[in-house]
Amino acid sequence: MKSPSLPLPKPMPRDHISPSGACALLRCPLSIAFADDPNYLGRGGSSPALVIGTVAHAVLEAAAKGRISSREEASFAWDQEEAAECRRCPESEEWGPSSGWHSYSLKRNRALKHAVKIGASWVGRSGRSGGSGGGAEVPLSCLDGLLEGRIDLLLTGPPRVIEDYKTGSVRDAVGDMKEEYRVQLLLYAVLDHETSGHWPDKARAVPLVGPPEELDVDPVEAMAVFVEVSSALADYRAAVAASALDGLARPSAAACSRCDYRVNCSSFWAAVEPSWVEDGIFALSGVVLSAVDTGALVGLRVLADAGTVTGEVTIESFPRERVGDIVNLRGTRVAIDGLMRKRESMSTVRASHWSTFERLSAEEA
Repeated sequence: MKSPSLPLPKPMPRDHISPSGACALLRCPLSIAFADDPNYLGRGGSSPALVIGTVAHAVLEAAAKGRISSREEASFAWDQEEAAECRRCPESEEWGPSSGWHSYSLKRNRALKHAVKIGASWVGRSGRSGGSGGGAEVPLSCLDGLLEGRIDLLLTGPPRVIEDYKTGSVRDAVGDMKEEYRVQLLLYAVLDHETSGHWPDKARAVPLVGPPEELDVDPVEAMAVFVEVSSALADYRAAVAASALDGLARPSAAACSRCDYRVNCSSFWAAVEPSWVEDGIFALSGVVLSAVDTGALVGLRVLADAGTVTGEVTIESFPRERVGDIVNLRGTRVAIDGLMRKRESMSTVRASHWSTFERLSAEEA
């Protein structure tokens, strides 16, 4: 395979990391460098699932700020946020009515239920309680501000409990709590302890669909994760300061399947294998053989030499605005991600709502 050679990101200096960002940092520090480069803002694209997640968090945050105390208020807030988010995502017109999105009604109803619970809880309409340190949307920081986070809901009890709301599944393939969520919860526990002087007894990842996953907080385990993240952050900041990003990439099917920037990453293209399609990665890089404009959509034939599929591949239904001008596109090397099989075929595929299209430099053709 011939993997494209792409430029490294040019990240802005980072002064802190969040618990969710810490998971990405441990998984692949180069993904943080991409996220910190202004040139890659918004590269993650959008999808119905992402819109649902963004809207759900906005409604929960509104509840934490005392703006929601009833089901009716929560429902109105959801509809307003959904409309605003869809306006920000032009591709949403391709998705059809939201009522038909996967798990839409179930996730919406669960989010509204959680919002009412937060809004009507004992923490008060201000989103915070008194000196006990509990509340909703509680901002915390430690390590001189290098680790910062915002807890969705902190119940002082007893028992003292952290709740973190998730819009997707919180379980892995074998039914255990996902490792990244375990790390996040333990870091929230450290933040709580550093701020309040109290260790929480329990921490829960609460999904919009399905039962929550709970862990008993072990201070020793939590501090071990904290030390690991602190060290990783120091190494990352040193690499950025020295402009030495070459060694930050840790490509793997597991890591790259969670990355919004893999299409722009040379390390991904050098490591990707056909078997990675089983992890939800369907990407290819190669030279365009032909491009057919059908109005709002474009059909492409690409001779792929890197990715989860190689050889001559026909790509149907690529949104016209993502491809851009197709004049002189023939012979150009491109990198494409977010494809979907068509009738189990690997030679004829179609674009999806989250497909990305990158034209590479002429010398890569």
